[in-house]
Amino acid sequence: MKPINVAFIVILVMLVSFAVFFDFQKLKEKISQTPEGEVEQGNNATTNTTQWTDDSFPLKLYSKGEKVKKLQKNLNFIYKKGLTEDKYFGTDTLKVVKLLGRDDVPESLFILLEKAVYKAIQEGRPTIN
Repeated sequence: MKPINVAFIVILVMLVSFAVFFDFQKLKEKISQTPEGEVEQGNNATTNTTQWTDDSFPLKLYSKGEKVKKLQKNLNFIYKKGLTEDKYFGTDTLKVVKLLGRDDVPESLFILLEKAVYKAIQEGRPTIN
């Protein structure tokens, strides 16, 4: 092979390598900017089209965190619906919250549920009537 052909092939391979590398970097950036996609969490499994948000009040669909887990625990105590206490306010948690006539849980309702469950436990009741 002539030296010009070898140099041409080396340069061509380098150009293709750089193009692939930069396309990969752009793809990697794009993926890191999108929501997580499939979120499998117990019976709250859902396809995520929205970012999960922190557990600041009001708690609502797509909230996540320790407050959501506590809410799920209290709702399970009260309604016996078998929610997975997974820290994710998904569609199953929303269905039980709707039994309260709400689509979200403000701090005042959260505290009220906490107090009701605490009182029932102190009195030795297995559920709230």
